[in-house]
Amino acid sequence: MNVALGLVAFYCVTPGVLSKAMLFKPAKAMSNFSIIFCLFIASLLQKNFIEKDKAIPYKIFMLFWCVSEFSLYWDETVLLLFPATLIIFPGLFKRTTYWVWWCLLPLVYDLLCCLDRQQGMPSARSFYRLIKIYSSECRAFNF
Repeated sequence: MNVALGLVAFYCVTPGVLSKAMLFKPAKAMSNFSIIFCLFIASLLQKNFIEKDKAIPYKIFMLFWCVSEFSLYWDETVLLLFPATLIIFPGLFKRTTYWVWWCLLPLVYDLLCCLDRQQGMPSARSFYRLIKIYSSECRAFNF
């Protein structure tokens, strides 16, 4: 736990982070906040469940996953969250389903950005296209 906190503190005081946050670029500041917030949630999950030998409830993990996914749309800097969480908190991914969901994190981000054909936050149109593609595939396989 102390190593994780030390790494987050070191990350927060690096010149690259401070130079981005101190210039008036709100997306950079929000992305830095999102990284720290998601790592904080991961540390709470580890403290309350992994260290007490309890399984993380699926709904709580999916809430953490959704917060992490939507944090990606602030700025591309938040993509550092993906490997950082794997390295700092490997205990969160003991269950195979959690490992698969976490590996889908950058893929869902990329898919939604490609559907919208532009950089940054996908519009509601992208979510509609994704649902439309998924529903047509389900009809093709008679689901």
